Amino acid sequence: MGQFVKSCKGEFMDIVIVGDGKVGFTLASQLDHEGHNGAVIDNKTAVLEKTLNSLDVVGAWQWGHARNLVKG
Repeated sequence: MGQFVKSCKGEFMDIVIVGDGKVGFTLASQLDHEGHNGAVIDNKTAVLEKTLNSLDVVGAWQWGHARNLVKG
């Protein structure tokens, strides 16, 4: 883990977070604070809207296990 953190120091990452509960929001908040690009996916629109209004992240309303979620 230490080598990964060391190699990413000073670089920004694009990160997808599936689930906007306590852990997902906390993770999105920390990554946003560090300047990373984040996307949050959740199936509850009210929860997702709160996050999108609080943080500089993009969001998607859908189930995290959807097959089309990972298609480019």
